[in-house]
Amino acid sequence: MKIQFRLAIVALATAGCLLADVSYQETVQYTGGSLIDMMRGMSNSPMGKLMGGRLSKGLKDQTSKVYLKGNKLARIGEDSSTLIDLDAGTMTTIDNEHRSYTVMSFDDMNRQMQEMRQKMNKRGGSADLKFNAKVDATGNTREIDGNTAKEYILTVTAEGQEGAGMSVRSDMWAVPSEPGTDELRDFHKRLSEKLNYAFGGGMNPMMGNAGQGLSELQKETTKLEGYPVLQDTAVSGVQSPMMGRNGSGDSNGPFITMKTQSSNFSAGPVEAAVFQIPSDYKEHKARH
Repeated sequence: MKIQFRLAIVALATAGCLLADVSYQETVQYTGGSLIDMMRGMSNSPMGKLMGGRLSKGLKDQTSKVYLKGNKLARIGEDSSTLIDLDAGTMTTIDNEHRSYTVMSFDDMNRQMQEMRQKMNKRGGSADLKFNAKVDATGNTREIDGNTAKEYILTVTAEGQEGAGMSVRSDMWAVPSEPGTDELRDFHKRLSEKLNYAFGGGMNPMMGNAGQGLSELQKETTKLEGYPVLQDTAVSGVQSPMMGRNGSGDSNGPFITMKTQSSNFSAGPVEAAVFQIPSDYKEHKARH
């Protein structure tokens, strides 16, 4: 009886550790590539000006506060926010500018991705790609926020019917441990298991097959020894419905380059209100 009681206490303590609340800050910078060049050019065009600067807003540095509580994750930004609920199987996108929100289920997201791939195949695109991913430890180290970070290079290459195509390379610096990083890794692993693909821009038609490559890259990050707090990512060889191959004749040129930095990790309590939609926001039904 005493042994069973002790095992129960250990189990409860372990469960409590796995469900600890987490928060941190994430900054994303879009540093270059043909997609960024195109969007910058469009933002200065008459059409871009008619859109009220929406294109330029998408190019600015984005700093978000990320919160994790159990099976819910919120990424709160100035212009928009995203709520992911593993139990409900939904992702909610909040538009602060228009005071509206859209809810989409994981099933609908997967269905849309399948439909998109089928359309690309009918148009002669290489939607059915085989991805190969690998992680290499360089042995280099550096100090980041008082922690010793190790450098890893993650590469993802895609091969379709026409041979080699898109490639993604990410130079990552991972720290052994930050408050709540184990919980974050566990959440993203469970998220990937609930989806037939992982998040990474795959729902954006403009991204073309870049979204799939970024998704595979995100899956690989869960295999690192530590948690990546600084990432420099470059995507090349992309076929986009809006731009063709990289938007230029250079198939090896970067389609998009971006820098992601995570900092200020905390395992302190997260208020439930973080995951609530403002009461005066109106719902926009997602297209199924």
